[in-house]
Amino acid sequence: MGSYIGIALLIILYSSIGLFCSSIFTNHMIALSGTIMIILLFYLGFNFLSFFHNNSILEYLSIQHHYESINRGVIDSRDVIYFMSLTASFLYFTIQNTKSTNR
Repeated sequence: MGSYIGIALLIILYSSIGLFCSSIFTNHMIALSGTIMIILLFYLGFNFLSFFHNNSILEYLSIQHHYESINRGVIDSRDVIYFMSLTASFLYFTIQNTKSTNR
């Protein structure tokens, strides 16, 4: 059950990142590339940096750290709040970018 919840949270987060990049760029391929780069930064980048710098804050920013916790079946409120806050942040930035573009 934890895996299903984790996958659902990942899909929601990745969709909000995709919407954000689509609102910034007019070219679809550039938006796709930007989405992939942001997802890789959050999934692997922060985890990679925390490994070399021994920094727990960078590890906490990594999607992989939170997803592995949920995937084990431990549905912690910190992990759910992490996914929901990142999703809300990217959706907020998308709305703000769309508002400023329409003016």
